[in-house]
Amino acid sequence: FDHGVDCVCNLAFCANIFGLVMIGSGWCLMIQFTLQFTFYMAQWEEYHTHVLQHSVGGVFGVTEVNYGLALFTLLNAFLDRKALWRLPINYFLPFLPDNNIHLGHASLIGTLIMFSLLIIGSLKRVSAHPNVRNNRMTAFGQLITPASIGIALVFLPQSVLENQTRYVSLAMGLLFSLLTKKIIVFSMAKMTFATIQLEAIPLLLVTFFIQRNNADDATTFDQRILQLLCLWYMFRLHKWAWLAVNQICRRLDIYCFTIKHPKKS
Repeated sequence: FDHGVDCVCNLAFCANIFGLVMIGSGWCLMIQFTLQFTFYMAQWEEYHTHVLQHSVGGVFGVTEVNYGLALFTLLNAFLDRKALWRLPINYFLPFLPDNNIHLGHASLIGTLIMFSLLIIGSLKRVSAHPNVRNNRMTAFGQLITPASIGIALVFLPQSVLENQTRYVSLAMGLLFSLLTKKIIVFSMAKMTFATIQLEAIPLLLVTFFIQRNNADDATTFDQRILQLLCLWYMFRLHKWAWLAVNQICRRLDIYCFTIKHPKKS
C-alpha cells in the first residue's frame, strides 16, 4: 500500500507539471522518465542495501514533497498560469542576458537537477555498500533496462512525441510500473533480480519500427502500434501482479484483501 501511494504521488507530480506549468510534449516525457527512473533507483537501492531512503539530509522527505505538491496546486488555482509560467527568466533575474527561457522551463531544469542529485546519491550509496563492493557490475547492470527506455525516447521522431504523447507516456509508465513492482517484490522475497529485463523489448522494437517507418500513413501506423503496446503492457502488468499475489498468498497461507481466519476443527 505504501509503495502504491508513492506511485500515485508520482502521477500527481507529473499531472501538476504537465497541466499547470504548460510545457511541450518533449519536456513532459523527459520529466516523466526522470521521475520514474529516480523512483526505480530508490527501490534498486533498497534491493541492494535493504534500506529505503525516504529523505534527503533528514529534512526534505516524502511527506514534505507530498505537502509541497498540494500547496503548489492550490497556489496555481489563484494565479494566472499562462502569464506567470511564460514570463522570461530574466524578468526575475535582470542580470541575465535576453533569452527564450521561461519560468516554466527554468523550474523544470531545476527539477531535473534535483532528480540528478537523487540519482547520484543512490549510485554512491549502493557503490559503497559492503554487499555491492565486489559485485558492482551486476548491480549497475540492473540499470541498463530502465536507462534504455530513456534512450528509446530520444530516437522517437518529434512528430510522434508531439502527436502521440498520451500513448508514449502510458506505455512508458506501465513498463516502469512493472519493472519497479518486480524489483520491490524480489527485494522483499530476497530473490535474484535479472540484470536484463526482457519486458523492455516490445517498447524497443516499437521504437525501431516507428523510426524506420516512412509510409504515407505513418501517423495512423504509429498510433495503432502504440495503442497495441499500451494494451500489451496493461496485460503484462495485470498478469504478473496476479501471479505474484497468488504465489505469495499460497506460500504464506493468507488472503490478499481480508484476514484469513483459522478453520474450526
